[in-house]
Amino acid sequence: MVLNRIVGGDFFLAIVLLCYVFCFYRFNRLINAVMALIKCSKCGNMVSDKASSCPKCGTPIINNKSYCKNADTNNDKLKIEEPLKNKRTNTTSFIGRHFFLYAALIVVLVVGFIGTWRFFNNDNSSISTGLIAATHRYDEIREFHEGMAAVCKNGMWGYIDKQGKECIPCIYNYVDEGLGGEPLRNFHEGLVAVCENDKWGFVDKKGKQVIPCKYGLVEDFSEGLAFAKNGDNGFVGYIDRLGNQVISCEEYNLCGSFCDGFATVYSVHQNRHGYIDKKGREIVPLKYSNAIPFSEGLAAVKIDIYSDEWTIIDTKGNPIFSYQCDEIKSCSNGMFAVGTYSGTNDILWGFIDKTGREVVPLKYYTYWNEGNEIEDFSNGFVRVWSENNSCCKFLDTKGNIRFEEYEAMGPFSDGMAAVSRDGKLGFIDVTGKEIIPCKYTPINNTYFSDGLAVISLYGQIGFVDKYGKDTIGDVN
Repeated sequence: MVLNRIVGGDFFLAIVLLCYVFCFYRFNRLINAVMALIKCSKCGNMVSDKASSCPKCGTPIINNKSYCKNADTNNDKLKIEEPLKNKRTNTTSFIGRHFFLYAALIVVLVVGFIGTWRFFNNDNSSISTGLIAATHRYDEIREFHEGMAAVCKNGMWGYIDKQGKECIPCIYNYVDEGLGGEPLRNFHEGLVAVCENDKWGFVDKKGKQVIPCKYGLVEDFSEGLAFAKNGDNGFVGYIDRLGNQVISCEEYNLCGSFCDGFATVYSVHQNRHGYIDKKGREIVPLKYSNAIPFSEGLAAVKIDIYSDEWTIIDTKGNPIFSYQCDEIKSCSNGMFAVGTYSGTNDILWGFIDKTGREVVPLKYYTYWNEGNEIEDFSNGFVRVWSENNSCCKFLDTKGNIRFEEYEAMGPFSDGMAAVSRDGKLGFIDVTGKEIIPCKYTPINNTYFSDGLAVISLYGQIGFVDKYGKDTIGDVN
């Protein structure tokens, strides 16, 4: 099994083993350099210059020299065998000249030992015994984000870590109104939004209430700030991770999350969009009928609501290029998703790059999802419906169709995508290799995150890692 993993991609272990061999060789040379050896004049045995006599024949070692009687002479004159040439290297000088080399080798040995221990003792798995036990205690579980997963017990939600410890007790009652009642929030920047008695606040990974539940609405933290409204004194604006109210936005009706240092804002009175920075300054004025959040240094704006012309601007508001379409999304992986309405009022989507060049033709429908929006590229792929709206496809960044042999497919996340064959769920990697066989009960919108995905089998829910180990047990 170890050999298969090395050949299959666990190149790290092979490198560690090679480093062990190299380190042994280098340290052996160091030992030989700082400990001189001399040759016994009688038996020829190599003896340390620290020894008092040859351990093989007993010839005495005096002042780092081997003495014995010369049998070829008539007198008993002692024959002296000098130590080997270059018998001793100055230890301090030798180590000094090679200090960084041996310091690096020590680091490699320590890291290699830890990596090897983890390989053989943890089997590269993210599944702990505590997590296996924990999944049987809850009615619902969700994917891990930042090392924490939402869990539900008796209709109340909390969070567990990867050891199965319930770090945040199941005392919160708010769930989204989406399919299956998914919890609305995941951890972002070490905090998660929770709701208690219809008021929102934030807790950390230890369950500590960092920001009290006193707001009517909060958004997730992004770049150290979160939008909040209807709190004490009717505050509307942005709070920091300590709950300090740092930006007041009372003149705006809608505010987005910060990205690239900017947030979109909207005024109903002016019916215009613009952008503010983290100090609340209006960097791009309220002059657009629509504005898309910044991403990768670019944003899309529209001046005339009745026009189909969008302009791509930089962070100073300078226009880069224009493009005609009905819908556009923020830049992701170097591309903008653009769409135009078809004759059936559905939107046909494609992708353009940062220069406005069409990379993927506008001929694909959105893969059905809760927001009914085109997905962003993830791990080099995007999920779409074919132009005749008949089947799901994966497109790569060049517009090529990939992995057509499955009935249904989930989006790529964490290097893996859920796929379905014969009504069973499995997972493939970015090469299309079926890493986890299609043997699980299908689950809506399951995906890998933090090395684990939610799966179901025989009516039980649990997690599976990228090596196929799950918390439910053998299917046979």
